[in-house]
Amino acid sequence: MKKIGLVANLEKPRALLLARKLLRQLPGRSVLLEEELGYQLHATRNIHPLSELARKVGLIIVLGGDGTVLRVVRHIYPAETKILPVNLGRLGFLTSLLPTRLGSSLAPILKGRFAVSRRKTLEVEIRRAVGRRIKHVVLNDVVISRKAFSRVAEMDLCVNGEFLNSYYGDGMIISTPTGSTAYALSAGGPIVAPDSDVFTVTPICPHTLSNRSVVVNDRSVVEIRPRSQAEGLVVTIDGQVLVELQRRDIILVRRSKYQVKLVTLPTHSYFDILRRKLKWSGTSH
Repeated sequence: MKKIGLVANLEKPRALLLARKLLRQLPGRSVLLEEELGYQLHATRNIHPLSELARKVGLIIVLGGDGTVLRVVRHIYPAETKILPVNLGRLGFLTSLLPTRLGSSLAPILKGRFAVSRRKTLEVEIRRAVGRRIKHVVLNDVVISRKAFSRVAEMDLCVNGEFLNSYYGDGMIISTPTGSTAYALSAGGPIVAPDSDVFTVTPICPHTLSNRSVVVNDRSVVEIRPRSQAEGLVVTIDGQVLVELQRRDIILVRRSKYQVKLVTLPTHSYFDILRRKLKWSGTSH
């Protein structure tokens, strides 16, 4: 791994300090910086936009929170460059490596002693009535929700062309296994292990108490048809891209071939991270 990319969320107080420290720890290696970070560090070379940087390096170190990782994924697509997330945020299910452990973890990682967690993604397609199609790749979730002060959201849900149910409430979350610990978790959805071949559909504040999350095989195609008030709804992709719906729009969600490769340490298991992040304290006795 001769070339490494470095990305930082400069809104995090420690990001710039940690970036400078990392540059001192990577002697003899070619480190490419994302543009904004490069300008802040007054670098005069090896500065690239994210999409270009991803094609030139074998690993991107991301200093920030889960939102920073989601931004990186969105900009480097379709490159499947490995990502090492370092947690400068709060909860951080994607960014499990703490800054205090980065120094000791860096040497074995640079020697190739690491695991890769391959995270599945979804493709969301918004079909306009006029024929236009809007597509995005999703690592966490697709959320169909009301605009501020709009009426209750009404939508029909089909799986593989078969009608499942009509939903009335604040909206709907379609999440990957990775996204099951994001918005879907707070809406009452299940926690899904990241290597599961499924995705989940979770209603937001449904008006019918029997409406619960549905887990479907990831070979399924989920189709959502908003009712006549579609102009009062928005689709949010990974909390970062927002598309306003129009009358007679259809939302299709299916598994994408694209994978996100997260670098993890052998000592970091998903269930260990889950216990720590959710502060579970039960014993095995």
